[in-house]
Amino acid sequence: MCAVKLTTPGTRAHQIDRLLRKLRSDVETGYLEMGKLLVEFRDHEYYLDLGFPSLKGYAEHVLGFKVRKVQYLISTYQAFEKLTLSAEEKRRIGPSKARELAAVIDAKNAREWVEKALNLSFVELQHEVRGSLRRREGADELIYRRIGAYESDWEEIDRALEIASRLTGSDKQNFLLVCLAREFIATYGLEPEPL
Repeated sequence: MCAVKLTTPGTRAHQIDRLLRKLRSDVETGYLEMGKLLVEFRDHEYYLDLGFPSLKGYAEHVLGFKVRKVQYLISTYQAFEKLTLSAEEKRRIGPSKARELAAVIDAKNAREWVEKALNLSFVELQHEVRGSLRRREGADELIYRRIGAYESDWEEIDRALEIASRLTGSDKQNFLLVCLAREFIATYGLEPEPL
């Protein structure tokens, strides 16, 4: 694990910290810029330079965000960064609808999804996105399960998800959980005993 290292003001870590602090009060219009800054902040582990052992700690203490919100901002930015959308379209879509679109939008279908996002309510768009995901060839239906864990265990789970996200470049929690499970099975190679 990386050790916490404090740096002097004026470094890139401090520059991004100042920008993130400014943007946190205007996430509604600055969500993509914030996502871009958070990617750099995460990838270069700038939170260590500011005295935080994890991105989660920085996000909660400084920005007042749960790690899930940070993951949404990052994944939304990553989905939208290569699209040629106007600033007005991005503003009108907003962070909530953009977060939904991140699961399905790409350069080929961007126009179609932008039109839907601009003309449908959030709930209608959410329904369209989920329908599209289910229709993808070979896609299984998502099954939602609740998992209970102690607060101290969630810190370790969030850290594992953060590491998996950094290594895979994905912020989709269901994908990250599958990656962690597969890695565990591959590492230990144990088959469950028959009942």
